[in-house]
Amino acid sequence: MKFNVNFNNHLNKDVIHLESHESNKNLVNNLINFFEAKITLIDIKTNKSIKVSVNQIESIESFTHLSKVNLVDDSLFYIKGRIKEFSDFTQYKIVKINNSQLFNLRHINQFSSDKASRLLIISNSNKEYIVSRYYSREIKEMLL
Repeated sequence: MKFNVNFNNHLNKDVIHLESHESNKNLVNNLINFFEAKITLIDIKTNKSIKVSVNQIESIESFTHLSKVNLVDDSLFYIKGRIKEFSDFTQYKIVKINNSQLFNLRHINQFSSDKASRLLIISNSNKEYIVSRYYSREIKEMLL
């Protein structure tokens, strides 16, 4: 598949114009759904629900019957459910890195191996995450 990209300063910053052959309709719809996928999170301070793009999630941590959701702008929200209930997030590159955390691979700044064969991930927001030995091989394959 070939991509032609043209930039136009006259377009609104929030607009991306796509043109494709009719046979690519499903592919384009999947792409649009991927970028527009939203998830409902809970703000504990105000007890209000907020919709956030899945791409804004940096990590999800297990926390009792709720899970903590860290966004790329360092804000913290919660979501109902445990880590094992979010296995469908792999389509958004949000993968399990240990028994209590998921991490969005799109927000990796750098990674390195640990002396105990674990993987150390540093996010774009300079937070460190430890990938257990069990998941490190799978994640290395995704990254390389």
